[in-house]
Amino acid sequence: MDGNVKGHLGFVTIILLVIGLGGLAGCANRQTEIDRADQRARTYIDRAQGIAGLSGSGYSLVPPEASLRAIIFADQQLPMAIVGEPTTYTLEVRQPPGNLPSHPLQLTLSRSLSVGAANSRDYQTNKEKVYRVALDLDLNHEEFRHGFRGLMSTLLSSDLSSGVAVDGITGTGSTTWTRKFEAGMELTAQIGIDLVKLLSSGRQSSLGVFADTSIRIPLLGGAGSDIVREDLTQAERNMVYALYDFERYKRLFVVDIAQAYFNVLQQLDRIRNSRENFLKLQVAARHARRLADAGRLPEIQVDQAQQDVLRARNDWLGASQSYGRLLDSFKMKIGLPPDCKVELAGDDLALLAREEIPGGEAGQDLDRLFVEPDGSGVRGGEPDDHALLVKALASRLDLRQAYGEVHDRARKLRIARDEFLPRIDLELSGSFGGHRTLASASSPRAKLRPERGDYAALLSFDWPFERRQEASLFRAAQLDLDQALRYAEESEDQVKLDVRNRLREVAASRETILIQQKSVDLALRRVASTTLFLQAGRLEMRDLLDARKDLLTARNGLTAARVELKIAELALARDVGTLQVNGNGEIIRQSAGEKTW
Repeated sequence: MDGNVKGHLGFVTIILLVIGLGGLAGCANRQTEIDRADQRARTYIDRAQGIAGLSGSGYSLVPPEASLRAIIFADQQLPMAIVGEPTTYTLEVRQPPGNLPSHPLQLTLSRSLSVGAANSRDYQTNKEKVYRVALDLDLNHEEFRHGFRGLMSTLLSSDLSSGVAVDGITGTGSTTWTRKFEAGMELTAQIGIDLVKLLSSGRQSSLGVFADTSIRIPLLGGAGSDIVREDLTQAERNMVYALYDFERYKRLFVVDIAQAYFNVLQQLDRIRNSRENFLKLQVAARHARRLADAGRLPEIQVDQAQQDVLRARNDWLGASQSYGRLLDSFKMKIGLPPDCKVELAGDDLALLAREEIPGGEAGQDLDRLFVEPDGSGVRGGEPDDHALLVKALASRLDLRQAYGEVHDRARKLRIARDEFLPRIDLELSGSFGGHRTLASASSPRAKLRPERGDYAALLSFDWPFERRQEASLFRAAQLDLDQALRYAEESEDQVKLDVRNRLREVAASRETILIQQKSVDLALRRVASTTLFLQAGRLEMRDLLDARKDLLTARNGLTAARVELKIAELALARDVGTLQVNGNGEIIRQSAGEKTW
């Protein structure tokens, strides 16, 4: 084989090899770059948490090694849909092998919150919103980082314009460095090499080396870090706002899960009360039957007793059906399949019964119980309204964000004002060395000689005579600022309204507990006394049936009032801004003397 041909092939092989190695390097670095992007996102989130005062809240997107949902499916042998082949558009269903022993998942309120934080789809979506904002912030930081870009190309061409074929290969490789500074100055530098080889007409070759650099400096309009880095500033503030939103969501999530959890326990308590009422009415109906057989009770009263037994049985069945629906809904709310087996800890409901209610002294009579409430509807012993409002205004994250957006709109107004300034830019450029093409393949190799370079300085003025667009944008920015101020004021009033409403709910729930407790005590005495009077023949069966019905209503009402008080207290802590939730969705105990809010 001719030596020149071998040289040409070697030249082409080297160029293709370099290109191939560059492509492989890019593929190998893909995962490394993704890991770096994740690390930068976590850094931005940690930094924003410190700025927002939420450094203890915790944030992580790292999934557990084995999700609880997968463990439950395996342990309880639940049927599961499995995606089939993409071309069939079908789902396969895995059937459980049989009646294998399984263990129900034990859930307390605290465990339910942590399970929900790890498995709730809505919770994970809101967490990912924070991560997306962090990625957007990383892209905005990219504008002010050192930028490097490499370009390599190989051109095989044939020129027939002169009647004689001129064939050749041109290889070009260059590296470009760019940097934008926060003051507005932009630098660009490029260095590259041209390799030219003719495949005909003497087979000459030449090497070209070139370098270019340019600097652009805004002198008036568009100058200054507050103008240049506005997108980055807004992205940084959006990072803090995203954490505010997520923290607010966590507090809403806690109250929502707690309410659903206690609603299930409350319904379970209704089942127990309905069952007890049914059994007691059965006893009363049998007793009425014996009294009627002895001629001491009219038959119609026996029918009334039996009718109430049937009604109580139906109520018991309805309560059980409602319990199943509430439990399945609760399981889905915390991200578990509705057919999984769970058991809720009844101790949480018993703890509510042991909580002391201010103003609810034992043996309190009705005259002391029904005191005239003050204008706010808050009983004595409640936290001071003014102090809570001050704390809420200082703690509510949505209010911080509302006033933060006022500052954002004010910055946008300053930028809109800057648009009226003329654009005066100074541009400096320089280039030295030389490019090589097929036409210059016979030229000697180019060298980087700055003393023989080409340099230029340009001062440009851009001063439009019409500012119609700028004026419209400026007026729109003013209106946006006014709107943000109005929204912040409305948010402040809404915070006060939320706190005052929650205080009323807490006070009303405590009052209701005292009333229902007194109602239960009275109903118990009525049941006992009417039973004795019925046996003595001094009352009718309807009196006992009414007493038992009132007892059932009072017991259910007392449980409902206790649950309402717990949820109202959690909602009050949420709306004041003192409800602290960690990264696992669990409520943090703030101090030994405070409630676990």
